Amino acid sequence: MKILKKSGFPIWLTITLNQFAAADSGAYLNFENNCSYLNTFQLSGATSGSYVVAPNHYTNQFISAGKLTTNSTANYQVTTQNGSIDLQLMDAWTFNSMTFSNINQLASNLSSQENVFKWHGIPIIGEVGTFIGTPTFTITSCPYQPLNISNIDLLNNVKRIVIFGDSLSDDGNLLRADAGILPKSTPYYDGMFSNGNPWSMKLKQVIEPSGIALSNYAVGGAVAVFHLQEKLPYSLDSEYQAYLLNSSSFSESPDQRLAIILIGANDYLSLPENMSTTEMENKTDDVINTGINSAVVKLITQGINKIVFFNLPDLGRVPECTIDKDCQTLSAITQMHNKKLSNYVASLPSKYNNQTFKLIDIASVFNLAINDTNSFNTQYQTSLKNVTTACWTGGYTKKQLLAHNANLSATFNGIQYPLPNNMDILETLAVGSSGSICENPEEHLFWDHIHPTYQLHHALFKYFIQQIGGQLLSQ
Repeated sequence: MKILKKSGFPIWLTITLNQFAAADSGAYLNFENNCSYLNTFQLSGATSGSYVVAPNHYTNQFISAGKLTTNSTANYQVTTQNGSIDLQLMDAWTFNSMTFSNINQLASNLSSQENVFKWHGIPIIGEVGTFIGTPTFTITSCPYQPLNISNIDLLNNVKRIVIFGDSLSDDGNLLRADAGILPKSTPYYDGMFSNGNPWSMKLKQVIEPSGIALSNYAVGGAVAVFHLQEKLPYSLDSEYQAYLLNSSSFSESPDQRLAIILIGANDYLSLPENMSTTEMENKTDDVINTGINSAVVKLITQGINKIVFFNLPDLGRVPECTIDKDCQTLSAITQMHNKKLSNYVASLPSKYNNQTFKLIDIASVFNLAINDTNSFNTQYQTSLKNVTTACWTGGYTKKQLLAHNANLSATFNGIQYPLPNNMDILETLAVGSSGSICENPEEHLFWDHIHPTYQLHHALFKYFIQQIGGQLLSQ
């Protein structure tokens, strides 16, 4: 991430590249407004779609300008300040590049040469030190200041935050693990399961400048409890083992670390329809007691004294449910999970006297977005209108995908792989196969049939900061 300044106006430029993903020429561009007032972005030049003009770019709006296919200029205006950034796109056989000019000052830790970015659309044998893939550039006005942690009790003496979870928190771990196969760079943002940075990446952007490192072990598709039928090696325990392997290299002591656990959705999304109450009780007990509690015991034994738990959004309200699943069962098991998790967290202080535990109710944020969208928009300064269908249209639903591939396998680079019984992965495969982006992503709650858009992730990020007693301030 790079901070650019023009005419005294700060711009945060995030450069994201999907390593090893096949790509054609061009680059993607997003505009984000973190200012507390309206601003204007206008893109001049050819894109794969229409020209982009955002005369009333509201606070927290995240707008996709589409794919750049030639040289362009991004003009911005905020109150009395204005400026422009020239995006010079070079499409060549040997490499592609994007040059940013009309920039008066870069952040002090950047050299003047770093306003030019090069990448390859296809792997080049023998090339070292170059990017492969299609880059996405996000220009953010009024980036958040580093979080003031001095008055946040939960972060007192914390030097590192460690995240465990699934696609809601994955910052590109699955993409790195599978050598760029999933999730596909279009429509997913830099190997993350949305159209922009998830809440975990936004947390990292404000917490690390304040002196707290963030290590993210969340992997898309991960479950709380591993079962062979998942056909996927990622679970809460495997993430803990990865953390344990790395922890010896951390400079701080274990009691200076805070763990965050957000997991369980993949344990439930692939369950059969019309489960009995007894079956749901057994499944949620398995997730809470066998999965989450086992991780908690290991983390405390290892020396971590602070653990934050996130509950689950209503899985019965995701678009995939209305197409292929029993929505009532998924809603019921989500409620059961959240109630048991709340009781479990409340019981921990009596067992562990010297540790701190906190539950973050993200289900309430999700429910507000669906049940009272206007209030959600007012509170989180968003512009949601569609809270029922996916922005990325086309592809397959889970049932269609399984019917299309009855042998539960997929071919990558000529090699046949078994498909996991896992909704994170199945939905990503389905969406990556075909489809198109809706006209106004910023108005959608869901990016695909399972995963939320950047708008909800931004709200979750802001809600988390508020719940721990922090305050976000824009530059």
